[in-house]
Amino acid sequence: MHGTSGRYAKWGCKCADCRAAHTLYESERRITARRKAKARGLRVSPLALDRPVRSGRRTLGPGQLLLLLPGLPPHHAAEARLIDLDLAA
Repeated sequence: MHGTSGRYAKWGCKCADCRAAHTLYESERRITARRKAKARGLRVSPLALDRPVRSGRRTLGPGQLLLLLPGLPPHHAAEARLIDLDLAA
């Protein structure tokens, strides 16, 4: 039966109906996972860099998001404001 997420995930069907069903399923699953993590206090809002920062051989540009690790201080170049990426409110 076409138009199901299971058909896309298990059998690899690439028709438009199966892709749309899988996209909808994944979107709803991620929204639910974010809400559960936020309710348990596991969700951490990332900080954004306010200027370019050199890290080894790489340069991180302004707006690059940094995820804070528990117990470690934020990066010295990170902005003070938190960016809320929770689109699912």
